[in-house]
Amino acid sequence: MTDTKRRLVQLIHRHADDPGSGTALEQGGRAVTYRELGKLTGERTLELEALGVRGTFVALERSKSVEFVVDFLAVLAAGGTVVPVDPDTPPDRRAVFLELAAPEFLLGETGVLRLGGPRDRGVPRDAAFVYFTSGSTGTPKPVLGSAAAVAGFAEWFGPEFGAGPRDRFAFLTGLSFEAALRDVFPPLVAGATLVLPEEGAADEPEAAVAWLARRDVSVVTVVPSTARAWLAHGRTVCPAVRAVFFVGEPPGADLLGGWRTLFPNTTLRVNSYGSTESGQATVYNRIADDERAAAVPAGRPVPGTRYCFVEPGAVLDAGLVRERLEHPASGGEIVLVSRSCSHGYLGMPQENAARFADLGDGVTAYRTGDLGHVDAGGDLVVVGRADDEIKINGVRVHPAEVLRAVRAHRSVRDAFVTATRAEQDADGTRTRAHLTAYVVPEGDLSVVDLRRDLLDALPPAMIPARFVEVAELPRTRTGKVDRAALTGLAERAAGFVAPSGDVEPRVAAQFAELLGAERVSAADDLFTLGGDSITATRLVSRLWQEFGVRLSQRDVFAAATVAGIAALIMERWLLAEDPDELRALLDALEGDGGLQAGGTS
Repeated sequence: MTDTKRRLVQLIHRHADDPGSGTALEQGGRAVTYRELGKLTGERTLELEALGVRGTFVALERSKSVEFVVDFLAVLAAGGTVVPVDPDTPPDRRAVFLELAAPEFLLGETGVLRLGGPRDRGVPRDAAFVYFTSGSTGTPKPVLGSAAAVAGFAEWFGPEFGAGPRDRFAFLTGLSFEAALRDVFPPLVAGATLVLPEEGAADEPEAAVAWLARRDVSVVTVVPSTARAWLAHGRTVCPAVRAVFFVGEPPGADLLGGWRTLFPNTTLRVNSYGSTESGQATVYNRIADDERAAAVPAGRPVPGTRYCFVEPGAVLDAGLVRERLEHPASGGEIVLVSRSCSHGYLGMPQENAARFADLGDGVTAYRTGDLGHVDAGGDLVVVGRADDEIKINGVRVHPAEVLRAVRAHRSVRDAFVTATRAEQDADGTRTRAHLTAYVVPEGDLSVVDLRRDLLDALPPAMIPARFVEVAELPRTRTGKVDRAALTGLAERAAGFVAPSGDVEPRVAAQFAELLGAERVSAADDLFTLGGDSITATRLVSRLWQEFGVRLSQRDVFAAATVAGIAALIMERWLLAEDPDELRALLDALEGDGGLQAGGTS
């Protein structure tokens, strides 16, 4: 085992020898003490060492569970590098992840599979994790994380925020996101209890809030868009929550003002800023009780991290960073400088040269792509992007990656994807960021089929909220896509179609109630109206109660419109009928025009 990986695991296992240590992991009715966690991890480590995991990349494809945590620690203890793969990752995207990371082993629910990836990868001995982020080149980028950075952050976190054995941390972050490291390691290093939700227990906002209350969770890490859904739909007060860490995007005044309606005893609210590439080199801000500003500053760096500003078009190198650290600019593109940055992108030297600079003595500068300035109080304020990347529900999305998937579809001859950023109004409320895909069809185009197929390649957050069919992409005199003309085409494409039949008006009513819309067209798209994966999950539950039809979130993303979802409901009804009743129902539907929904978007 390398020294840094050994140290990271030992920071947790030291609690096993403490007579006063309590529960390390808890999920449903199962509780694992620190002593038991040490024993389980030790046994698993011996198994992996016997397989020859040392020095290899190991894909970990398990659901969120005690076994996931044990395997994660055991891979590190055996000297391997973990590549977490969420079991819900779209299959085509999963294949890309495995191709880029090239792991030698895969640990899954059914055992260990040898994939035959290369050994001796030439990566730093400290390389502990691989997480993927959206790529501006159209391909996800594998980021190689540092064990030393995680260990240092976890050791700082406990004393800084008073985390200890009495705390109960929620593990709610998705397994494929680097932020999951903050859910797992700080609480376990502090001797606290890491509470994992049972399958399905925290999928919907109302259920998630009820689960937090039921499990007496005291510390939560959450993306502000998810937190807003908790406040909008939660029905249970959570008196045990004392601390909340907002990640992925800044909280607004609306969220801060309403937080204590469900979490009345929260005394610590922290806004965290960073990225997968910066690892644990981050900036944070303790939010004051009376904070009501529309834009919350990112704050100040954790110990050992600095930042500076460079011009967005400047070539990044060590000399420029040193000069800007010595003679700071008032604003520009944010560069984080730390010993705790990641080790860069795996197998992408050109991307590394553009984004990272080695300052020597273990110090790395990372160009974030974010624009910012320092406010009058000395805090870093993030104001936008130097490129077209956006965040949707805290997930980084490059339109180029979405465009590549859309163009690859068999029914698409050409396409262009634009991004609309989230904006904050004067009262602190935020409009959602979203994507629009302009599609030149190759023959007949079914948007429902296109959406459904894209779900094999992209996660829900990266599916465009709107698809606009165009005969050709308008271009400027220089040959570039004319974005202004595209916007005009999208506006002309919009129109109201009254919901018809028995099912469409009832689906439209569900849309209106969930999204707060006064009028919903049969052609309206759930996601264009402002819905997201959380809204889709709630809609699935409502449709089951209303129609007795159990759709999946994937069904909702694929059908998307009132008409499409109504057609899908009727299709499920038809499939459930016996032949005689089916003929009678078809006759009745043909008689009243009830099949006019058509299922297109």
